[in-house]
Amino acid sequence: MTNLPIDRDYRGRARIKVTIDIDGVLGDFAIMYSWKAHQLFGTDPLEGQGDSKTFYIEETLGLTRDQGRKVWDSITHADWAVMEVIPTKEEIRTLNLYAKSFLYDVKMLTARREGIRDVTERWLKANNINHNGLVMRNDKGVYIAEHGVDIHLEDRSEQVIDARDAGALAFVRDWPYNRDVEGPGIIRVGDLHQFFDLVKMHRATLDTGVPM
Repeated sequence: MTNLPIDRDYRGRARIKVTIDIDGVLGDFAIMYSWKAHQLFGTDPLEGQGDSKTFYIEETLGLTRDQGRKVWDSITHADWAVMEVIPTKEEIRTLNLYAKSFLYDVKMLTARREGIRDVTERWLKANNINHNGLVMRNDKGVYIAEHGVDIHLEDRSEQVIDARDAGALAFVRDWPYNRDVEGPGIIRVGDLHQFFDLVKMHRATLDTGVPM
């Protein structure tokens, strides 16, 4: 029996390499961070990721740089383990279908540090989020270029641009704080259903040669 290359399906079609950010796309970091700030400094907690006016939540909360660092230092493994999930269960089911498909290689690409890999893996498993690998790299653009990633979904404006410039089709998870990023090669989406609908269209473009 001939072994199939890992980047091809049984028909010889190339697998689409997809990477997805975690914080701000799958996990609501704003709620977690703002509640820790509330406990330390009495600031009003945010109700969700969309309440942050900037990517840097400490700025939205009016914290000083020193206060922001103290909030970061107070975040424990237990906090990461119970971070709230942004996508609905239906959206997660859609993600899981693509993660299980021979046509796609879906990895999580996060800027989180290696020290919280275990709790990140447990959080993904606890929330039934399937994937084909967890990559923890702050230099996402470098990883995308090195590994030939086709599509990346991200919420941080700078990382969206880095992904596009590294050769990926860059999708930005729409939030008020990232509406400054736009242009060729950048597509804005409001949820995972919309994202994967467009991923499927990109797949069809490759198979048929008909543009999206």
